[in-house]
Amino acid sequence: MKPIRFSSSAALIVAATLLAPAAIAQTSKPAKPATKKAPSQPLPPIYDTDVLGAAVMDHSLQVAAQVNRRLFVNFGTNDCKACRSVNKAIHDPSFYEFFVAQFVPVFIDADPKGKSAAIIERFELAGVKLPAVLIFDPKGRLVETAKSGELAAAAAKGPGDVQAWIAARFVKPEE
Repeated sequence: MKPIRFSSSAALIVAATLLAPAAIAQTSKPAKPATKKAPSQPLPPIYDTDVLGAAVMDHSLQVAAQVNRRLFVNFGTNDCKACRSVNKAIHDPSFYEFFVAQFVPVFIDADPKGKSAAIIERFELAGVKLPAVLIFDPKGRLVETAKSGELAAAAAKGPGDVQAWIAARFVKPEE
């Protein structure tokens, strides 16, 4: 009987087919769980540090008057954990629609050395517990100030408490 001759490529295919499972079994080791933490991405900013807070607020007061809504001015910083929690609670889709039906929202950077320093000084917000909130009626009159940590305390309890704090300021429809 004559031996079967394979071409070199056929011999490689046969060898790979026969040896591959054994080779894999010998060299495969269980994958180790990743121990390195992926580098964290910087969080997107909430407060634009490049705008003049006074100009934004003046413009927003005009918009609020035109649409007959109150102005909700949220002062905070991008590195403030409570500010981020409040922002997340406000922008929850189940709440946001009701929120913007009541208020024209504005988010202003509260860095007393930043571009909004004049407005921070005007409303005595330097050094207060953030986020701080000012609420104006549609005519531009300041009707409420929260700068003693009220929203930070609500944020520490969770988004529902933040939303409840804000919802308590909603105008009730006339019955």
